[in-house]
Amino acid sequence: MSIRTGLSTIFACMLAAPFAGSVSAAPPMTCDATYVSRSRHVFTVKPTGSADTANLQCAFDAAVAAGAGAEVRLTHGEFHTAQIVVNNFHGRWQGAGMDRTVIINLPNLVVGVGDFYVNPPSASNPHPFLFSFINGDVSVLDLAIKIAGVEPTTGWTIYGLPIIKSLAAAIAFEGSHIDVHVDHIMVTGEVTNDYLYGYNLYNGIYYEGFIGTSPQPPVTGSYYVTNSKFYSMASGSPWYNVANSKIVISNNVYDGVMSASEGSDLANTTYEFSQNKVNAAIGVSLYDASFNMQSSSLLIKNNEFRGNMGIDIELTFFGEENRCLIEGNNLQKVISDPSIVLGPATKGCVVKGVGNKTSVLDLGTGNTIIGGNRHDKGDRPKPHTLIAMHK
Repeated sequence: MSIRTGLSTIFACMLAAPFAGSVSAAPPMTCDATYVSRSRHVFTVKPTGSADTANLQCAFDAAVAAGAGAEVRLTHGEFHTAQIVVNNFHGRWQGAGMDRTVIINLPNLVVGVGDFYVNPPSASNPHPFLFSFINGDVSVLDLAIKIAGVEPTTGWTIYGLPIIKSLAAAIAFEGSHIDVHVDHIMVTGEVTNDYLYGYNLYNGIYYEGFIGTSPQPPVTGSYYVTNSKFYSMASGSPWYNVANSKIVISNNVYDGVMSASEGSDLANTTYEFSQNKVNAAIGVSLYDASFNMQSSSLLIKNNEFRGNMGIDIELTFFGEENRCLIEGNNLQKVISDPSIVLGPATKGCVVKGVGNKTSVLDLGTGNTIIGGNRHDKGDRPKPHTLIAMHK
C-alpha cells in the first residue's frame, strides 16, 4: 500500500459519519462508524479484512484529541496496516490478547528518502517503523505484531548504507519525553536474506532519542517491557540515547534473535534486565555510541541465557557514580567461553551468584567476581555487531 493511497483513504474516513458520545472538552471527531466506534473515552476498532491504516490512524487521532486517559481498543482478528504515527498520546492501546489480536504490515511500505530521521515521522516523512509514538504516556497491551514478507519496505537507506528493505522497528517510542509500558505483547519477524542482519525486522520495540541533527537530544521518561515475547528479529527491546529515565525489561521471552536487549548512551538512568528467558546470539549487549555511561546503574539479575554469549558490557563508566550488579543469572547453556565480558572501560561491577562453571572475562578496573570462573584475558570473543538503526 503506497503512502498516496493511505492518505486518500484517511481523507475519506474523515468524511464519514461522526462518533456517538463525547468526552468533555474534546472536539467532535469523525471516523468510519462501520469499523470505529466510540464510548466515552474508549475508541474501538474492528478489522476490515483488507487495509486498516485509515481506521487505526483515525482512532489514535481521536484518542489524542480526547485527552489523557483515552483508550484505543482493537477487537480480535487480523489488522493490516501501513505506518501509523501518533503524537502526544496519553493513554492505552490494547488488543483482545496476543493470540487474538494480530497486526500485520501491508506490503511495500514507503519510507522517506535521504536523512528522514532529522525530522519526526509523519505521513509525508514516513520512517521505517510500523508504529511511531512521539512523546506522551503510552501503554501497549495484549496484542501481537507480525512483520511479514521478505522485503516489507520499498527501500530506504541511512548513513550511506546500501538500500535496506527490512523494517527498522515494529514500534518506536521517541521524542523529548515519553513514558512507555509494554505488557503481554508478541512481536514476530522472519528470517530473510537481508544483508545486514538476516531478518525482515531489525528491532521489535525501540525506545530512543534519535530525531534531529547530531548531537541528537536524548529521550527522557520511562521504558517498561514486561511479560512479552520476541521471535525472529535482530534485537528484541533495545534502547539508545537515554537520559533521566528508568528502564525495566522483565519476565520476557526472546527466541531466535541476535540480541535480546542492547543499549547505548545513558545518563542519570537506571537499567534493569531481570527474570527473562533468552535464546540469542548475545543476551545483553551494552556499548558506547556517542557518549559514556554517566551517573547510572545497571542490574542484570535472575535471567536464563542460552545461545552463543550471555552478557557483554562495553560501556565506558564515566565518573564515580555508576553502579553495576550482575547477579543470579543462569548461563550454563551459553556456548561461548567466556559467557560474560566486562569491557576495559567498566569499573566497580559486581558479578555474583552465576555458578562456578560460568566464566567471566574482566578487562575493567575494580570489578568484583564472586563465585564465577575468571577467564584468560588472552582469549576474547569477537565483539558483537551493533544492531540499532543508528549504526
